[in-house]
Amino acid sequence: MKRPPYGSRPRLSREMAQLNWLATGLAQAGSRIERTHWHSRLQSLVEQLLADGDDESLNTVLNRLSESEPVAHDALMDTIESAVESTVTQINGEAHDVLLIACPLLAWSRYAIPAPVLNSKDQTALSDALKATVLTRHANVALLGMLAGPDQIPREFTQLAQLTRHLAESLASGKTAALHAQASEETNRFLSDTRYLIAAVSVPRGEAFFRWQEPRAANSSVQLNERREIAAAWSTQALKVLEPLLAGCRVQMLPPDAFHAACAAADRESRPHSVEACVRFLAEAINLPPEKQRAVIGPFHAQRLEEYRIGLGPRHEDALYHGVVWPMLGVEDEQVDMAVEIEQVLRRLGVTDIVTHDHRFPMEYCDDCGSPMYANADGELAHLEMPEAMTAQPSILH
Repeated sequence: MKRPPYGSRPRLSREMAQLNWLATGLAQAGSRIERTHWHSRLQSLVEQLLADGDDESLNTVLNRLSESEPVAHDALMDTIESAVESTVTQINGEAHDVLLIACPLLAWSRYAIPAPVLNSKDQTALSDALKATVLTRHANVALLGMLAGPDQIPREFTQLAQLTRHLAESLASGKTAALHAQASEETNRFLSDTRYLIAAVSVPRGEAFFRWQEPRAANSSVQLNERREIAAAWSTQALKVLEPLLAGCRVQMLPPDAFHAACAAADRESRPHSVEACVRFLAEAINLPPEKQRAVIGPFHAQRLEEYRIGLGPRHEDALYHGVVWPMLGVEDEQVDMAVEIEQVLRRLGVTDIVTHDHRFPMEYCDDCGSPMYANADGELAHLEMPEAMTAQPSILH
């Protein structure tokens, strides 16, 4: 095959080149005044590209910067995420800031985890709970009327920005927002998964959105302004509404936050949660308690370390019954001793027979079913095989 000439990557368009230059300038700025200058121009261009529906330009420049200028990549990503999850709207003739937020929850179940549509009563109860525990007294809320799975959230920047604007219009009009196109997507079946309650919150321009932004009054013993207190109060009230909608599931609420921050936190917390779900599942489904389980941890690489895969099976046997994929996130790389963190999670759950491999494994998948292959105790790649009585159960955790 003829090799392409050196440096033959497609040339950047004028908008892409400008985006690249502004993001690099922001990353290299030496003062706050200079950063403000670069950020203002970068934000204006990003907002224009979002309005034009130009995901291609945004993604192309992000991909290029990730290879050559990681700090500029992060600066551009932060700017895009901010523009996607925020807007300004007029409510009763006054300008209001609008922020898209997410309230994640982690669930695991031996049955399919639902993504229920919320009726008006449940939406009102959840909106009231947000106002009573998380948001400031200035805030108004427009909920997306469902608990969305990862496959039901818009994938493109422009689609998510459109959802933010759509919910902002609902705040201005007082009418319930219709569900977006991706809401009808089927969710994959996993033993453990995440669901998101998504909402737009408006406040008068310049006011705070969250209670943790406000100082505690000197004479107040009931005002909540610590994130841990707020998260606990929100969890208590939200679970009263959501647990009946998630029958057969064990649910853990995570703190609400701005959309991208909440999703990033959910990605991190879902990893130990999935390990716990797998250990508990084997204990309950086939009477294999943690102290009788063996965990095998292996690092899996493509061009770089992509993930750890944790296979679980009976102690003193070669079989692997169930597995968890633990992906590397954000800036995590081979310098982060993630295997130690995984071992700590397993030991807290009561699993003490742990085999951790140091050598690299390829990102192999089963040719027949497409599921990941896991390393066994001997360092060979193996397929997950549940005992015959349990073969109908899902074999992968999200």
